This record gives sequence, structure tokens and C-alpha cells, in this order.
Amino acid sequence: MCRFIETIKVVNGEIKNLERHLQRITHTAEHFRNICPRTDCEQLIKKASTTTGISKLRFTYDCDGIHDITCTPYNMRRIDKLRLVECDTVEYSFKYEDRSALEILKEGVEDAEEILIVKEGLVTDTTYTNVALHDGKRWITPRKPLLAGTKRAQLIEEGIITECDIKPSDIKNFGHIALFNSMIEMGELVLPVSAITLSE
Repeated sequence: MCRFIETIKVVNGEIKNLERHLQRITHTAEHFRNICPRTDCEQLIKKASTTTGISKLRFTYDCDGIHDITCTPYNMRRIDKLRLVECDTVEYSFKYEDRSALEILKEGVEDAEEILIVKEGLVTDTTYTNVALHDGKRWITPRKPLLAGTKRAQLIEEGIITECDIKPSDIKNFGHIALFNSMIEMGELVLPVSAITLSE
């Protein structure tokens, strides 16, 4: 049985972007017809309500419902460089709890390093964030991410990022790359494209 995971940002007890996360759960349930989680929002709100500062609300779910709800203080991981890694077989279009297909690609990666995955000749995501690259005028996000994240959907809707295919050879035409997800706001983690290297 597949089990899925959600990670949601909480700021001073307030759950952020909850509706988009619930939409993703519904979309997952519709695709995997045996997955019909009973989403108890009151339980999530109660878990988050006593926290201060920035916290990470995390839970797993399957056809039996929601499990293992935690809400813990969040510290953003330090990333200094990115390594391009090609893999045409990796699949993570749903937010599976089992991330082994992604983690195996990170073998040999240093603590402050993350991989930028290239699939079928196109830049996609890191193992835990969507990305956008700045061309001097606009932030461009890959048209075909591994996982279409909730923050990505929000940024597209707000007109902050634009979708376009990006090949590895295009990276030199950009100045910076931003990493973002439900916990990391757009602009919080930005690197120069010179920090991106080819896999050894």
C-alpha cells in the first residue's frame, strides 16, 4: 500500500497555504482510487496552534486516514552549491513517503550540496524543492517538474514565476537560481548559477 506525505509551513500557530495542500491530497486520492484519507483539519489546526516561530507540520496518509502528525521547529538547510545529475527513470509526480528513488541520486553529495535533477534532457527539481532561474527580467521555472509543488502553483498563479522548458545548456543564460517549497519562501534561498556543477 502506498503512503504519502505532506509538509506544511506553520507561522506562530497559523497553518499556511492549507487549502492547496488539501487540494493535493484530494488529487492524490482521486488518482489512487484506494486512497481516501479522512482529512481532519481540526486535528491539524490543534497540533499547530500551540507553536511559535516557524514550524514544520508533517503527516503521512493512506486509505486508512492521516498518521504520525508532528509539528516541530524549522531551520532551513544550508545549500552552497548544486550538482546536475541526469536520470531519465526517476518518478516522483506524487508526494510519496518513500523517497528512496530520489535519495539514491544523492550518493556522494556533500552536506551543503544539493542535486539538480535533469530528466529527458530538461532541468526539473532538486530532491526537495522546485526551482526557478532568473534571466535578468523574469523568474523561469521548469515546465515539467518532478513534483508540481504547492508553493510553485501559488507563485505561478501570482505571476511571480513563468513556466518554460530549460535545458542544462540554457543555464549559462541565467544569473541566479532560486530554490523554494512549502517551507522555503521565494527569495530565501538563491544561488548564482556559477554554483551549479556537472556530476562527476
